[in-house]
Amino acid sequence: MPYKLLREVILHLKKKSLCPLCQARYDNEHIFVLGSNMNPETNAAYGLFVAVCPRCDSESVMMVEAADSHHATDLDSLSIQSQHSAGPAVTVNEVLDMHNFLKSWKGDVSELFNKQRS
Repeated sequence: MPYKLLREVILHLKKKSLCPLCQARYDNEHIFVLGSNMNPETNAAYGLFVAVCPRCDSESVMMVEAADSHHATDLDSLSIQSQHSAGPAVTVNEVLDMHNFLKSWKGDVSELFNKQRS
């Protein structure tokens, strides 16, 4: 995603997005870019962002899709999806356990998500 579009997306997130827990607005210091990419065939731009609430410190993950990056100033074409979880934080040991599990996993990763819990 070009820098100009990233800047416009962050301004849009500041203006339109609220913390799902306390309804506070985000500011520049609390919106982080995790990654971005562009599809050269369709000229669509994608970005993954984390916003940390300045009031309650909750975190939201936001995926932004700009259908056509030539319209970087027309952010009405943005699709913003936000997902928030109020669950407990993931511990370092849980991350290491998952890393070790996946390192030795021999099957298709999609099988992990298709099994139903009993």
